[in-house]
Amino acid sequence: NPNKHKELVQQCDEHNKNLKERISRLKVIYTNLGKMSMSKVRELVEFHPSASIICVSELYWEYDLIMDSTGWPDGYQLIPSEPSPVGRLSFSLMILKSNIQVKRIIQGLHQNCAVSIELPGINITVACFYNFNNTKYDGYSTKFNASEEVFFDDIEVINAQAEEAAIVGGDINMNCNDPRSGEKEKVERFGNILLDYTNQVSFDTHRRSGCKDSSIDTVWTKGFVVKETRPLNHDLLLNGDGHLGILVDCKI
Repeated sequence: NPNKHKELVQQCDEHNKNLKERISRLKVIYTNLGKMSMSKVRELVEFHPSASIICVSELYWEYDLIMDSTGWPDGYQLIPSEPSPVGRLSFSLMILKSNIQVKRIIQGLHQNCAVSIELPGINITVACFYNFNNTKYDGYSTKFNASEEVFFDDIEVINAQAEEAAIVGGDINMNCNDPRSGEKEKVERFGNILLDYTNQVSFDTHRRSGCKDSSIDTVWTKGFVVKETRPLNHDLLLNGDGHLGILVDCKI
């Protein structure tokens, strides 16, 4: 029956079209370039035009300046962490292409930020964090009147509110792959919160003259296939602060 054959071909084509929409790619970048500005944001998106989302840690950037959308690059939206009680600063930032639909922003976080986005056939939580260095740059006490406990509190909030698919990463200031002295207990605590996730970083992410190379930046995922994770050499190419930057190429 020619008509029946035509109908089956149409059904098959429709199925393939839906499957192609479902199996798409999402490129997410995590980086830390040191002191940020809107010109640095523009430099990042121009350098990585194929990235759908760029997450940046350790901003020390005035929240109100970030939220002035007149300075945003064309075709992008910016979502920073909530302003700190002291100084109204943001410390984490997500730069998303404007065509990405943000379903909701996870509330109640400190120096970290997280959103749920809607893509064809799937919802994904994307989170960017920054764990302050336990030195004179300890922003927990100076900016939040708190301790490092709020970092773990935020990770627990993100995990509790995450979609079935999620990507969580940033500058953790701990070597997740080979914990340094005094880090093992905290690294294990972090990993225990994200038990359902996979650590996607198996390489050094930070290098600086006079310091041992380390993996103090990390990315953990669940609920989708990661095609590739690799370093980006931002320390050389974008005058970064020793952090190489991480590309995560996802198949969703």
